Amino acid sequence: MYSSHRLERPDAARREFAERGFREAKLGGSQLIGVTLMRYVLKMEPLASVDVDTLVAWLGPTLQRYLVDDLPRGENPAPGHVPSPDEATPKQASRRRHAEGSRT
Repeated sequence: MYSSHRLERPDAARREFAERGFREAKLGGSQLIGVTLMRYVLKMEPLASVDVDTLVAWLGPTLQRYLVDDLPRGENPAPGHVPSPDEATPKQASRRRHAEGSRT
């Protein structure tokens, strides 16, 4: 038999996974709703006339960050805040190291 302590951990992990998934879905959805509004309802340039391939190239990295990459936990950083290497998620730190290596 499992103790109640062991049963709480999977529930907590599932809850955390679900909360993270909902947060990522909300961020991705808000991005797509905003672009749709700007492109088709308000017809704001350059979104209204740009070809689909360019639009995908513009939005892809942002949606990937929201839906796939590790997002920071905790409180929202101040606007314009760039995480220090100590604050960066593992994926952000890896990208920073890769970018710094390609500059030299």
